[in-house]
Amino acid sequence: GSTAEKYMDQWLDHFDGASTLMWKQRYFINASSFASNASATPVVFLCMGGEGPALTADVVKTGEGHCALMNTLAQKHGALVLALEHRYYGKSVPTPDLSTLNLKYLSADQALEDMASFHAHISSTLNLPPPTRWVTFGGSYPGMLAAWARSKYPHLIHAAVSSSAPLRAVPNMYQYNDVVAKSLANRNVGGSPACLRRVREAFATMGEMLGSMTGRA
Repeated sequence: GSTAEKYMDQWLDHFDGASTLMWKQRYFINASSFASNASATPVVFLCMGGEGPALTADVVKTGEGHCALMNTLAQKHGALVLALEHRYYGKSVPTPDLSTLNLKYLSADQALEDMASFHAHISSTLNLPPPTRWVTFGGSYPGMLAAWARSKYPHLIHAAVSSSAPLRAVPNMYQYNDVVAKSLANRNVGGSPACLRRVREAFATMGEMLGSMTGRA
């Protein structure tokens, strides 16, 4: 097998049947562990791209900071390893600029449809049989996409490994700030009580500034 960077033709707007606009979406593939044969059901591991730095070919080798577990399990299960870059990140930019008008195509719904289209592309290109089991992987926002992909497309996605995915939105979630505060004060991760105090003072100052026209200027 081999590792490669590839591109596929992707729809700009999956929800406008009259639109024919397309763009090039980048993905990575590593078939070095792939064991597809008549005696076993092929397995495909898909790392869902998200916000953040551009993906590199290492994402399907080591997992980078995205899908390390996926790559470890791929060797055990003989899985084909894939990573799909999220629209508007890295080299997967579907519009000529990031104007408000064009950013309407940046959404989780569009990203999930990208995944479904990608599934069809890979299945056709590699001639994967219908019983092929696809498993999505991701953490944080990509973890949300991984879980939603399984929920929305159970006929395409066999399972999902969703790590630290905030699937249930909670307004004014102060518990998150509590966790961050503990880390800022924890010397084991480079923090300190002084660090936490200064961050609190900075936020208090910003809050006061935002409370007046002069401060917001």
